[in-house]
Amino acid sequence: MKNLAPLTLFLFCLFFSCEGYVEGNGYVFNELTGLPVGNVRIANNRGSGIAYSDSSGYFEVGALVGCVSCKGCEQDITASFSADGYRDTSFANPKGDTIFLKPQ
Repeated sequence: MKNLAPLTLFLFCLFFSCEGYVEGNGYVFNELTGLPVGNVRIANNRGSGIAYSDSSGYFEVGALVGCVSCKGCEQDITASFSADGYRDTSFANPKGDTIFLKPQ
């Protein structure tokens, strides 16, 4: 039988790794008119890029995180929303949520 060490190490890393991906999504609307707001800049607290809402207000954000399966590790993502003519706002763990932006 061949040396099983590389296979064992690979399987161990695969099943016990503490790396993962956290994602969120939702829609952004104007609080006063109820209309969708497109081109909203969405940053996350993980510093893993910028996303923008589409013309229907839909957005998706995501970030690589450590310790997904470990107790006591930070798994949250906070999305910060900003757009011209609107007040900035933040939302924790958006999952199909509706975000309302207040006009300035």
